[in-house]
Amino acid sequence: MRSAQRTSPPEPEPGPKPEPGPGPSPSAVDAGLLRDVSLVCLAGGIVGVSFGAIAVAGGLPVWVPVVMSLVVYAGSAQFSAVGVLLAGGGPVAAAATGLLLNTRTAAFSLAVAEHIGRTRLARLAGAHLVTDETVAFTLAQRDPARRRAAFWVSGIGLFTVWNAGVAAGALAGGALGDTARYGLDAAFPAVLAALVLPALREDAGVRRAALAGAVPALALTPVVPAGVPVLAALAGLALHGRASAGRKEEGGAVVSGTAVMVLALAVGTYAFRLVGPVLHGRVELPDRVRVLLSAGAVVLLVALLATGALTEGGEFAGWARPAGVAVGGVLAWRRAPFAVVVLGAAAATAVLRAAGVP
Repeated sequence: MRSAQRTSPPEPEPGPKPEPGPGPSPSAVDAGLLRDVSLVCLAGGIVGVSFGAIAVAGGLPVWVPVVMSLVVYAGSAQFSAVGVLLAGGGPVAAAATGLLLNTRTAAFSLAVAEHIGRTRLARLAGAHLVTDETVAFTLAQRDPARRRAAFWVSGIGLFTVWNAGVAAGALAGGALGDTARYGLDAAFPAVLAALVLPALREDAGVRRAALAGAVPALALTPVVPAGVPVLAALAGLALHGRASAGRKEEGGAVVSGTAVMVLALAVGTYAFRLVGPVLHGRVELPDRVRVLLSAGAVVLLVALLATGALTEGGEFAGWARPAGVAVGGVLAWRRAPFAVVVLGAAAATAVLRAAGVP
């Protein structure tokens, strides 16, 4: 009698791997990333509350900051556009200012396009989440899986919290007061400092390009329109290459003009953000161009850090904010936890202002 043979089930035939969905892979999301994103979301939500309150307290209808945040979703451009409106600059000037400030998102979207996703839905949805913070979080990671996870986790989190904060602030009106007393205006430059430091540590060419770009950005800030100084910082890439080889009371016409401004700003900003997802996979970029795109994103972020820390409305921001950002930068350089960097910058700024330092 023959003994029975044990047979194992046949190996499955190898087939094509399924396309990844638009969200992050759970294995690439760790507690450190969630903690860091949560802290930035907290600061972003508070600034969103401030934006909504400022816009409504200045005389704009509640729908303006709320809808603008949903369809434009670009904090600095929103503050600039609303500032122009409240100063009487008109919808055309407001839209032009916001679009000029958002042209940098085209370079940002190219830098992170390969990490957004492969499906059309992922690219169309992800394009709307391209911001300074999501790009910085993405580029701070080392491997593709973590970069994709960082993009989607930070993008969805920041979008949700920012819009919730803006809606709450718009409904609260002017009851919040000035958030600068809490030093929160120093929080975002400190965030950028903490996020760009890994790239600056590793690549001497990026350091040279970032420094060379920050200098003209600061020099041009008092004399050119908002948005131009940050774009001018891209001139610093030349060194990288060499080294590496209206009011509500005015009636329906103004409200309609404001609606057109919001629509134009939304369409233009989304078009800039689509540059990367649309071109990715259709145009094969040389390795050198990819390197310059990543370096260019870091250069732009450093320029935003420099101008955001030192200037306000084209003028010197005072001593408290840059001192607070410097505290955050030192903590980041010493590899302090992300929470300590951001809270340290805000606390130092708040204490200096409480002591009378402008």
